[in-house]
Amino acid sequence: MSWRIEHSDALSLLRELPDSWAQMCVTSPPTGALSTTLAALGEVRRVLREDGTLWLLVGRGGPSLNALDEQGWTHQPLPPWSTRLVRGWCPPVRLLLLTKQRRYFYDDLALDYRVTQRLSWPTSPRQASRPQGCGFVRERERRLQLVRRCILAGSSMLACGVCGAPYRRARPGEREGVMRRPTCSHKNPEGRCLVLDPFCGPGAATTEAAHCSGRSFLGIAPTRGIGGER
Repeated sequence: MSWRIEHSDALSLLRELPDSWAQMCVTSPPTGALSTTLAALGEVRRVLREDGTLWLLVGRGGPSLNALDEQGWTHQPLPPWSTRLVRGWCPPVRLLLLTKQRRYFYDDLALDYRVTQRLSWPTSPRQASRPQGCGFVRERERRLQLVRRCILAGSSMLACGVCGAPYRRARPGEREGVMRRPTCSHKNPEGRCLVLDPFCGPGAATTEAAHCSGRSFLGIAPTRGIGGER
C-alpha cells in the first residue's frame, strides 16, 4: 500500500499523472480560482479509471453543474446514507457523485450492517470528555464518516495487479470462502485501489480515512496554505 502527500500545485502535478490511474477521487475544491479548479477537475477525469468515481463536496462559489457537464462528467444519484451526513454543515455544502461513464464501480455490500457498525471514529480522551453538544467534534466526526463511506463504496482494498480493476465483495450465494471477487479476468489480486485528493488541505479527512481503510492514497497539499477540508 502506498500513501503519500505531495506539496505542489494541484494542476501541475495532476498533469504529470498517467491516464486511468486512480480508482476514485474524494475532494473539496477551495473557494475562488474557479477556472483553475475546473482545469484540475478536468485532469482528474483523465486520471480516473473508466469505472472510477469523483465524490465532490462543493460549497458556495464552487463549480457549477453546467461547467462539469461540459467536461464530460456524468451525474449519478447519491446513495441514501450521504444525505444525513452532509445535512447541517457550516458552511453549507452539497455532495456530487460524478463518473466518466454510466457504468461505474460501486460496492454496495461494503456498507452493509456489519461494516457500518465499525465506522464510528474513536475520539481522544479530551474529546470524549467534552459535552456531546460540541459542534466541532460532531462536524469533524461526520466528515470522517462521510469520506470513509465514500472510499469504502467507491474502491476496494484489493485490485488487479495487471489492469488495476477493483475487486468486489462476494454476495452471500457466491462466497465459497472468498470474500472478494475480481471484476476482470486476470485473477491477480496483487494491486491496490488508489484514492486521490487533489485539494488536500490541512487536516483533511481523506488522509486519515484512506489510511484506515487500507487504500493507497495520493493527496496534493497546496503550497500556499489554501484548500478545502473534507
